[in-house]
Amino acid sequence: MSCGKNSNPAYSCSLGSGERPKSTNKSEYEDEKWRSKLTEDEYHVAREHGTEPPFTGKYYKQTTEGVYTCVCCESDLFSSKSKYNSGSGWPSFYDELNCKAGPAEGY
Repeated sequence: MSCGKNSNPAYSCSLGSGERPKSTNKSEYEDEKWRSKLTEDEYHVAREHGTEPPFTGKYYKQTTEGVYTCVCCESDLFSSKSKYNSGSGWPSFYDELNCKAGPAEGY
């Protein structure tokens, strides 16, 4: 899947290597790292393929110029210049930036 083509992009990349606790498996360790890095809402969207209700998200009516980045790996995803009102209740973009992120592992 190419970067940004999913209607609910849940991009991620490695949080770095480190010794994980011996009492947990790799999946539990990675989950703990993501939960400590992300807010509850960010975790739900990025790691559990969730979404906020339409017309409620903080970026829905955002008009500030700039670049939207991945909350997990900080890759550039979309420019505000390609944002448009699709009527869907979520931010919509007609073009993606060339980012290095890929789909979240395990999905």
